[in-house]
Amino acid sequence: MRKSLRTLGLTATLVGALLGGMLVAAPASAQRAAAAGTSYVPGTLRPSASQATQDAAVLKYWNFWKANFLSTK
Repeated sequence: MRKSLRTLGLTATLVGALLGGMLVAAPASAQRAAAAGTSYVPGTLRPSASQATQDAAVLKYWNFWKANFLSTK
């Protein structure tokens, strides 16, 4: 139970940070626009991967999480 809550928290944090707090149900074009328009405080350490690579990694993990942990029951 703790592991799934930790995974849920991490997933929500990553998705929220990269999508600028938008709902995941937003159209893909809106998600890309929000992620591309994110401005960061000067001096913020960023990963060396491109924004597109980071967005793809988050989307891949979100789809994995949704398929394995989200239920309509």
